[in-house]
Amino acid sequence: IYSEGGLPTDIADRLIASFPHYFNVGMAQRSTKAIAELDKDLLEALRAQGFNVNSGIQGTGFLFLALKKGGGFYLDTGTSRLIADGKIKIKTGSSLESFTEKGLKFEDGSELPADVIIFATGLGDARAPIREVVGEEIFKRINPIWGLNSEGELNGMWRELGVKGLWSMLGMLY
Repeated sequence: IYSEGGLPTDIADRLIASFPHYFNVGMAQRSTKAIAELDKDLLEALRAQGFNVNSGIQGTGFLFLALKKGGGFYLDTGTSRLIADGKIKIKTGSSLESFTEKGLKFEDGSELPADVIIFATGLGDARAPIREVVGEEIFKRINPIWGLNSEGELNGMWRELGVKGLWSMLGMLY
């Protein structure tokens, strides 16, 4: 729906927002499968470098990872090719033990030399900063942020959090 020569963004936004999220499961699965086929060679090269590739929750790609978890996905902006070509090194499958003079040492005993270290660890609980502002008693009454409720609506996004007058408005996709 979002593409060069496609609908104007404001129309595409309204169209997407008009569908219940769970209605989009089938469309997201088909789109994810089609994109994976187009990117087959790149995805295989990423796997060969140790990059953990997946198709998202129920094969829906990034959509439901974004809606349910607020993270857990990477939208390629060119870095995937650098990883696939071995120009950017990644390490998975073992936790970090320590920093060394030349890079990192892992619990499995392996070492990885590095000039730059980037931690791509994902997001924590989106409510954590709110706790610091409102205190523990009010925090205990706050509803979850992210995830989908039984009606397929986002928990705690652009709505009251279960405490009168306390709302959450986070960025990313909306």
